[in-house]
Amino acid sequence: MTQQMDGDWTSAACDETAAADLLTEDGRSGLERFSDAYQLIHGYLSLVVCAFGILLNVLNVIVLTRRPMLNATNCLLTALAVTDLVTMSVYVPYAGYFYCYASPTPDYGHRLGWIVYLIFNNNFSITAHTVAVWLTVSIAVFRYIVVCGRHAKMRSVVCCEEYILMWEINCEELVS
Repeated sequence: MTQQMDGDWTSAACDETAAADLLTEDGRSGLERFSDAYQLIHGYLSLVVCAFGILLNVLNVIVLTRRPMLNATNCLLTALAVTDLVTMSVYVPYAGYFYCYASPTPDYGHRLGWIVYLIFNNNFSITAHTVAVWLTVSIAVFRYIVVCGRHAKMRSVVCCEEYILMWEINCEELVS
């Protein structure tokens, strides 16, 4: 709430009581309580979403790789489906172990193999998401060229040169 003090509007009363109102008697915020509650269902929910996503991405790959469907855009969509399929396939053991079987906290005492898998999963997921983002950008660029640059050949050449330069810069960042 705002109050008027000496002709100026202020939220001092709200600021003083807002922090105290958000904490419960055990000193935890609502967000911390929600995090604890969601952690109980996250693993199971993730397994359902991954199973559904894996099935649908397999169907995408089957449909998009049929001979009548082969074109540049569908090849990029197929690559995107494969990237998402692999990302979800690698996440299934992670979610199953760290959220359904064990606890994701460091004091649980995980075995070395699961810690190595955790590191692999983190690096692989980041890489796969980066690939998926750049495939999405590629699809957007190709669609832009098809929709907007159909009659302006010079515009599409400039756009392709900028696109190639963007890929070169991104590859240099990944290598370094």
